[in-house]
Amino acid sequence: MAYIAAPEWQKHHAALITLAQIAEGCSKVTIKNLEQVVHMVLNSFQDPHPRVRWAAINAIGQLSTDLGPDLQVQYHQRVLPALASAMDDFQNPRVQVENYARDVNAMEGLTQVSQEAPQDGPVTKLLCFEKLQY
Repeated sequence: MAYIAAPEWQKHHAALITLAQIAEGCSKVTIKNLEQVVHMVLNSFQDPHPRVRWAAINAIGQLSTDLGPDLQVQYHQRVLPALASAMDDFQNPRVQVENYARDVNAMEGLTQVSQEAPQDGPVTKLLCFEKLQY
């Protein structure tokens, strides 16, 4: 928490990378604190530094893989719009590329959600990207 609140971008970056690693190895503990973890990661999508945004996207992808389908089912209303918005970070291609790579992780297990989603929303944008990959 102290690293997320620190003014240095390097500490934000380190905290996000650490959260992703903890989720990978300790999913049972992380799932108990999922609301807090998702909140921290999604707030970092708006960080002014592109490396922090990259780390946030990386973390949400890792969380989606290790904590799915719980993360997707409980937080898709917050995660998918954040990912869709990150696709528009044209000033930072590395952030965009990481986002594209992690979109697939976030989309796994969302067939029912995507069928219920509005046709002009972030789910549609993400699904269009996923189809382009294949």
